[in-house]
Amino acid sequence: MTEKRPLKEERALKPSPLDRTIAALRPAAGDAARIEARWLIEAASGDEAALAAMVARRLAGEPVERIVGRAGFWTLDLIVTPDTLSPRADTETVIRAAVEQMQPSQIRSERLHILDLGTGAGAILLALLAEFEDARGLGIDISEAALEVASTNAELANLHQRSEFRTGDWASGLDGPFGLIVSNPPYIPTAVIPTLDREVRDHDPHLALDGGADGLACYRSILPALPALLAEGGRAILEFGAGQGPEIRLLAEAAGLRFIAFRKDFNDLDRVVILSKI
Repeated sequence: MTEKRPLKEERALKPSPLDRTIAALRPAAGDAARIEARWLIEAASGDEAALAAMVARRLAGEPVERIVGRAGFWTLDLIVTPDTLSPRADTETVIRAAVEQMQPSQIRSERLHILDLGTGAGAILLALLAEFEDARGLGIDISEAALEVASTNAELANLHQRSEFRTGDWASGLDGPFGLIVSNPPYIPTAVIPTLDREVRDHDPHLALDGGADGLACYRSILPALPALLAEGGRAILEFGAGQGPEIRLLAEAAGLRFIAFRKDFNDLDRVVILSKI
């Protein structure tokens, strides 16, 4: 007769909720399944039905940041909504380049004034304000709904007293000077958007993705405005898509800007361009 396993041992062998959630998420999340499982379990707050619904959404291709409504970026925990781009790790290249460029005292002889064009959820601007404690910043976006999210994120990060958000069409109507101008504009060619991974194609706002026929339409609006907005010794740091660096440099130089350098992302691809006044 087979000896019955002790109840205590049976309990010990039963997978934990975390283990079950990790296993369920692995087809969608891969190596990130453990991190995503913790996020979903925390968001579900012990409600098993809510957790199951979240897992189902993730398996259907919805990014975990969209499901829980927040995303980590640099040192911040940000709210994200369907009206905002979910910040990517590659965009942190902008922050690293800014910290590198703006540390020298000869550049920062006065209080740093930052302009973020296309601020979205405020990720870049707020990350920079967290780094430069004496700085103030202005975020511009065409989407009023996105600006509401950015303002909320500024409040939550206790950066609202040093940040301002306005509706605008890129740099139109702005007066400088700004010691640092940053932007992560839409740079995906229109025809490419239907081919993107469903996590991006179906859940990021197309307004924040669509860069026109060749992906460079927004740069043609932004770059010519920068010489008049940049302070002497200031820097403009813009994100761009894979392989777009040479064309961005040509557009920048044609607009009267000095090319300083490209900086690579975590995948060793040129991701941002650093520019200054001539």
